[in-house]
Amino acid sequence: MDQDEAVALSVGSIVGGESPVGQIWYDAIRELQRRVASACGDARDAVNLNVVFHVPGPLLTPDYDGVRTGSFRSGDSHLMVQVAVPAGLPDDPPAAVGEMLFASIAAAEAWATKRKIANRLDVARAIARSATSDA
Repeated sequence: MDQDEAVALSVGSIVGGESPVGQIWYDAIRELQRRVASACGDARDAVNLNVVFHVPGPLLTPDYDGVRTGSFRSGDSHLMVQVAVPAGLPDDPPAAVGEMLFASIAAAEAWATKRKIANRLDVARAIARSATSDA
């Protein structure tokens, strides 16, 4: 598989600089990224998602809250979904990152339904369930 080919679900991050809180978020996101990649392999879905977590830091802070859909490549049905990570820490950062992943899938499903591409992204949901099942 070409490195640039879209798969059903992938995870990335942009960190706005070094900070103790940012490092905790980054570690939780990195572990989720590893689990998603392992669960996904080269699976595809009606819309292939790349979820990018934007972690605030001293150099850069997201200019939005929550989840938003980004760019779409029709050639490989690839949609970027961006997640603004909160500045503070919850009690369980890995669980919070998992919840944000599912919120991203829901946003992508709403986007795809509106454009009559797909109603559900079952493959991405199954990968997310597998990646977060014992996190």
